[in-house]
Amino acid sequence: MNTYPSNEELQQIANSSRPVTIDDIHTLAAYSNSIVEQVSGTVNNVACKMAEIRHTAAQVELQCAQLEHAFDCLMLKAQRDMKIYEQSLPILEKQFNFCQSRLDKLMDRAVDLICADVSDASLTRQETMMSLIEMTNNSLNNLIAKLIPSY
Repeated sequence: MNTYPSNEELQQIANSSRPVTIDDIHTLAAYSNSIVEQVSGTVNNVACKMAEIRHTAAQVELQCAQLEHAFDCLMLKAQRDMKIYEQSLPILEKQFNFCQSRLDKLMDRAVDLICADVSDASLTRQETMMSLIEMTNNSLNNLIAKLIPSY
């Protein structure tokens, strides 16, 4: 079940003239958690086909780009209201730490799956899954890097 906001909801957040709220931060955190859930579901479905993995990878890549865009918009707004920005950092840090921990566990699981089946098809599938996890991890790390204020 997808719990992340629609593109329209993200655009409303990004384009609104009101200050950034903690609810906006929670929305982005829920969206990032949903992306990790999608990757988790793919990794946990050992029997999935390469086409399914590639489709999921493309969806996750698009969703990460949407999340990054929405995050960029919120960061611009948050810079206008530094107090909200300071309040949102601990929430985002906690959420991203949770996502990072979960991705680490997924990577461990993908490595364990490689040991179970060494056929060419299985190795290709596991390699694609690991690439998906790595891409998601890199996207989240880029978002975290943007949280660090540059003075």
